[in-house]
Amino acid sequence: MGKEALLTQAANRRLGLTLYRAGRLAEAEAAVRAAVGAGDGAAQLAEYVGAVLLVARAQLFQGKLAAAAATCADAVRACEDGVSGATPDTAALGNALRSLGVVQLLRGDGDAAETSLLRAARLSDGAADQAKARIARQGPAVARVLVVCALSSLAAYSMSIETAEGHRDALEYWQEAVSVLTAADAQAAASACAKTKRELQETHAITLTNLAEAALTGAPGPYETAGAGGKADTERPSAHLREALKLSEQSMGHNDPYLGWVLAQLARCCHLAGSAVTAEGLFRSAMEKMDPEDVRGKQALAMHPSPANIFLLQGTLSMYSQLLLQWEKREAVGRKMQQRAQDLEAGLPLKLPPRVSLPMLHLCR
Repeated sequence: MGKEALLTQAANRRLGLTLYRAGRLAEAEAAVRAAVGAGDGAAQLAEYVGAVLLVARAQLFQGKLAAAAATCADAVRACEDGVSGATPDTAALGNALRSLGVVQLLRGDGDAAETSLLRAARLSDGAADQAKARIARQGPAVARVLVVCALSSLAAYSMSIETAEGHRDALEYWQEAVSVLTAADAQAAASACAKTKRELQETHAITLTNLAEAALTGAPGPYETAGAGGKADTERPSAHLREALKLSEQSMGHNDPYLGWVLAQLARCCHLAGSAVTAEGLFRSAMEKMDPEDVRGKQALAMHPSPANIFLLQGTLSMYSQLLLQWEKREAVGRKMQQRAQDLEAGLPLKLPPRVSLPMLHLCR
């Protein structure tokens, strides 16, 4: 590939990512397809697969699940067959399989999702081990992120089963993911570049929040009836969320909408522990980072656009409304907020499985 073609390919990938984050998904899909089409046998397989999977994600957030599944399957085949002589890449195959498994889960094909996600977790773990001896520039810490994403997606699948056993498996997968990240953080502190450290911090924050959210959801009862356990049931999730908040602020800044999601889960902790006033204060802080009807929220969304933000807002409104509906003389505001959450849910391009949030699938960034 000539220099001009390489520059065109890179420019189209960057344009596609920018359009994707801005929610201009059809344009993003077209731009990234142009980047993929500009490649040849000299392209690195991981870069090729990354571009293909960005196409799939753009399709996913347009509600084009069948197309997204086909695109992910193309990425898997590219990894298995090789792309015009490119070197096989176990990490790329694990990433492609994880993405395929997530789409299969969203399509309601649980058996196929489980198969893809289990295979992805095994491959990603192997890729991380290979990285210890292979990578000087990037380091095994980067490969560990793929392990964690695979484990988290497998945990989300387990949550969707809606059984006590599935819930227990989900917690174990997320606890394992946290252990992987704790080791990777220690390694990165000594040797990784600033970009890698931020990526690890961001992934660690999301994983801790997922673990806390799953613990708060409980098994098998829903959130609405989980409040009888008292303060002891929220101590560990609260500690996870406070650590996640610190890591999110370090890696994403103070105004990212995802911080609002962490604050909303912390508010949920307070609600379940009986601290309604503290919970409302945290919910209000969360809305300031993600609600377009709030001046500060509108500014935060403009600074950090993402097609995932509407899912975070809808989930936060739903949790906030449950607090207000149980609060004397606040029921009317709670009903209004609940209706807004329901209206947003009706317009979402994806229907999530039961007891699974978008961050659990690592689709929130």
